[in-house]
Order: sequence, then C-alpha cells, then structure tokens
Amino acid sequence: MGELSLQTQLSSEWARLRAEARMREPQSLAAAGYKVYSQFDEDGILAAILARLDTPHRPKTCVEIGCSDGLENITHWLILQGFRGAWFDASSACIAAIEQALGGLDFPFLRVRQAFVDVKNVVDLFAEVRAFLRTDDPDVLAVDIDGNDLAVVKVLLTVAQPRVLVVEYNAKFPPPVCLAIDYTPEFRWHEDDYQGASLMAWCESLLGYQLVACSLGGVNAFFVRQDLAGNFPTSTPADLFEPPRYHLARIRTGHAPTLTWLRQVVRR
Repeated sequence: MGELSLQTQLSSEWARLRAEARMREPQSLAAAGYKVYSQFDEDGILAAILARLDTPHRPKTCVEIGCSDGLENITHWLILQGFRGAWFDASSACIAAIEQALGGLDFPFLRVRQAFVDVKNVVDLFAEVRAFLRTDDPDVLAVDIDGNDLAVVKVLLTVAQPRVLVVEYNAKFPPPVCLAIDYTPEFRWHEDDYQGASLMAWCESLLGYQLVACSLGGVNAFFVRQDLAGNFPTSTPADLFEPPRYHLARIRTGHAPTLTWLRQVVRR
C-alpha cells in the first residue's frame, strides 16, 4: 500500500471512530481529539478538557515524565501555547537529542532532565519541579514510562495534586479486568504485553480522580481531579475504554515534526 493510500485509509478510520464516539455521547471528549505533536489524538482531547477547566489568570503549567525525544509527546503542544513545563526521560540519547535541538536544557518556560524515575526518587524530582513551576498542582501531569507507571504515580500523588492526569494504560485488558505489573525498580519493557496497568487498575487506584476520556488509539487515559470534575459527566470505565489501535500512530498531520518551533519559543 502506498503512503498516500495508507494515510487516506487511516484518516477515514479516525473520522469514523470520532463520529461513532460522538453518536454514543454528543459531548464526547474522545471525539474532540486531534494530533499536533502527540502520538495519537491526545492534543485535542487535552485541549477540550482544559477548556472546561479554564481559570482566568491562573499560570499554565505541565509536567511530563517520559517525554522521549520531544517530537511526539503530550505536552510539546502546550508549551508552544505558553505553558511552563518540566520534562523527564530515562534515555540519555533522547535528552541529548533535545539538548542539541534546543541548544540547552534550561529555559524560562521549559526544564529538561535525564532521570530514570522510580518510587524512591519521584518525590525529590517533583520538589525540583515545584520550585521551577512554583506550584504543587500543575495543570497537566503526563506519565508514560512503559512499566512502573502506576506505582510511581501513586507515590507522586502524595505530594502533587495535578488538575489533569494523563497516563498510559494497557489496552489489552478491558474492564473489569484489573491488572498491574509487580513493581520492580529496574523494570525495562520488552515490547510485549507485560507492561503497565489496565484501565480498571488505574481507576481503582486513583482515589480523588475521575476518568473522563481515553484516546481513540487505546493508549492514554485522562483523569480530572474530583473537586474540579463538575463539568464532566460521570461514566464507567467500560463506557470510556478504547481498545488498542496502535496503527493510528502512523497518521501524519502536516509536515514531519521537529523541535525547531519549540526552540524558537523557549529561547525568547
């Protein structure tokens, strides 16, 4: 199949999925999804969530643990829109690529650090974030570390109260299946199905947060802090669950992504 034919097919499938989501729920957040720098449709879903939470004059802040090389992640698009952000990734190669592209790792609106985040260091790492962002309740906290995500987030939430939490779930296991990997400090994902936690495991563990959406790619789940969730309908995990559609990551939106726009913005 040629690239143009593939993109046409993928775009058609994406449009159909959004339409089906809107038929099930006219105000569906999943139907609001679009891609700018996210891997799937998370940019649009997050924009729709934040629009319902908008607070005038509040500083806009975000944290991403597992930012990769910055080309496809949850918060790149937010920082281009004026958010102050902190990025972490375990890969020294990814951090080196970011440093080369941006010309540094420390800017007024972005701080990037190389760290293998685990339950022992996440509190100290967030202390640095708190000092940089000047808040303990960032607008968005995104976590994607391909393994100990649930254990790390549970510890992190003892010191942080993000307004929106975006986490990767293991879409192989639909509700009501409740599974999470055993915590292993040096866990490395081998690109098989032993990874992360099922959507139900996240829902049962994140007390004080309400599930409001899943990406149509079946990758990320979006939670809103319970005290802020008044503008969101209450739905069951089974209602919001999306199965794995990892092939949708191949959808292209515009030209190939770079960090050049980010460099321009953060170096001002």
